[in-house]
Amino acid sequence: MMEFVKQTRVSGEIYLVTPDSKRLRKFRLYTGAPILVNFKSHPYKDREVIEWYSRLQLAQGFYGEGCRVLGELRDRYRITHVVLEREQFDWGCEGLEELFRDEHYGVYRVGAWLPSPY
Repeated sequence: MMEFVKQTRVSGEIYLVTPDSKRLRKFRLYTGAPILVNFKSHPYKDREVIEWYSRLQLAQGFYGEGCRVLGELRDRYRITHVVLEREQFDWGCEGLEELFRDEHYGVYRVGAWLPSPY
């Protein structure tokens, strides 16, 4: 999956990956693709910590509850891609286009047709 992202990424894309996944800690470094947030890398300035925590809460909400916050993630943070783990493949989120899938992960493009929460 990471090799697919590394080979196909383009400037301006932002990936949403499970923020506390130990298996995806090297995603950003290996692929060169920017991610919305992760648990391991956090800022130290007060205002930046607040923004980081807001991103973390929203990302954890997506991976914990499913598709409900996908439109907000797209509109608020301009995420373009989502990485799902095998147990999440059957979520069927409206607005996700599958680009790649192996036995462990799937990579999905976030569509512009996704309903906005605003």
